[in-house]
Amino acid sequence: MKKQDLKIKIEHKIKDSEEFVNGENKWALSNLTIEYHRGIIESLKQFLTEFNAIEVDLFENMSSLDIRFCKIESVEEILKNPKKEKSSENPVKAYKLNIFTGEENREVVTNIVDKFQPQDLVEKVTTFVLNLPATEIRGVLSRGMIVIASSKEGTLELLSGCSVGAKLF
Repeated sequence: MKKQDLKIKIEHKIKDSEEFVNGENKWALSNLTIEYHRGIIESLKQFLTEFNAIEVDLFENMSSLDIRFCKIESVEEILKNPKKEKSSENPVKAYKLNIFTGEENREVVTNIVDKFQPQDLVEKVTTFVLNLPATEIRGVLSRGMIVIASSKEGTLELLSGCSVGAKLF
């Protein structure tokens, strides 16, 4: 469903609910029913206000992202249980990527284990979002997020073609 279609549907629901509460049969409704429907109307109006603001917020948030081409210096496997040896019962759950942003070195934890082998990532220059809040993932402070493209065939591909430190606008 498109945004405009959903907006129209919500506006119709608000109108129908207002007619129901304020209509000719209002006398047959209990005060509790009327208040319940007024609560629904107010909730729908609030949702519609927030819904209309989404497009602006999304653009503002997207334009504030710091997306840069970074070099993956090394890749370390993060096991399900880091205290045990790698096995079928203790598989690799994520990768710790040591990247160079063009200005500094960082660690980024990513869950692309089933899509890429470590040797396919090392020395690659690809895109990362760098201004996300640092988050501890599997005991590692991750300071970014890798950005990967999906081809028409559904395979994931690293974005490439720029030098280390180049910024996407």
